[in-house]
Amino acid sequence: MNTIPAIISNLDLLTTIGRVVKLRKMGADYTGLCPFHKEKTPSFTVSPSKGFFHCFGCGAGGDVINFVHLHKGYPDDKHGKYMAIQECAAMAGITMVDYEPGKILRKGKDDQFEAVTSRETSLRFDPQEIIPDEFISWLQQREIDPLVGLHLCQSGDIKFIDGKPCFVYSNGVKMRPEYASSKSMRWIDGNAQDSIWLLQHLTDIRRRLVIICEGESDTMMVLSSLAEACDEPGVAIRPWEIAVVGAPQASWRPNDAMLSLITSFGRKVAVIFDNDFAGVEAETAIIKAVSSTSMGQYDNRVTVWPWVFWPGVNDVCQLGRNKTAKTLAQMLKGI
Repeated sequence: MNTIPAIISNLDLLTTIGRVVKLRKMGADYTGLCPFHKEKTPSFTVSPSKGFFHCFGCGAGGDVINFVHLHKGYPDDKHGKYMAIQECAAMAGITMVDYEPGKILRKGKDDQFEAVTSRETSLRFDPQEIIPDEFISWLQQREIDPLVGLHLCQSGDIKFIDGKPCFVYSNGVKMRPEYASSKSMRWIDGNAQDSIWLLQHLTDIRRRLVIICEGESDTMMVLSSLAEACDEPGVAIRPWEIAVVGAPQASWRPNDAMLSLITSFGRKVAVIFDNDFAGVEAETAIIKAVSSTSMGQYDNRVTVWPWVFWPGVNDVCQLGRNKTAKTLAQMLKGI
């Protein structure tokens, strides 16, 4: 079971907030005085249909877990986040299993990035013009624009060894022997923690926004949806003002050199990690890291993917291209 979506699904937002805030129905939503700052005119809104709350006065907002986190005054770090998750789980009647920050990110041996011998690093890539039909089918099954995949192949970001896709990172290559599975990945000639994807296209111009995605499929989905998202009403930023990069795995953390590189790409950062414990951990760590840099003068918090719109979904590719574009537009408004 994916615990966070299960908690959000089983814990009624309106009832939970209604225990603290006196709410009045206004159309499909509810409004009341914000519990997080003093006000005389209600600016606090709860949207049960969308599963989130928002205060137009102080900017507080999020799902039911975010509300409990703020209301209880838990620390603004990964441990505070877990305390809120734990309390919400108890309220929802869901049993938490073996969660320890720092240990939850460990995976089975088939999912680890493996060290390889020098002999294996000498494997030769297939000729650049050979792109397997299975790869195009793999893209189409995920509603990723095949033109995005083909462009990345032609530019050298995706290569193939014996017809199997390899994602070329800034200091290594991540192999994916099976198109439909993320298992049995191998990291060749590089440290996954110190690398990002699509690096070579980001050093020519400073952007307004850098989007960091978890993994290659989500990165390609965001690239596929970028133009449609920027065409949505209320979105002022243009696709060429956005840099999209991929993190090799959820346990990726930017070291000082990588953080300096990413913050040099653009003035703000948005993070799209999976809607699970590992994703929460990664987002928390990146927010803390970016906030400690000079980028903090532009924006004191990193924008994160609004999973409140899709509480039962874990991965961006599960949304499909249309929903990804619509949700991406919500993230881009105001940037």
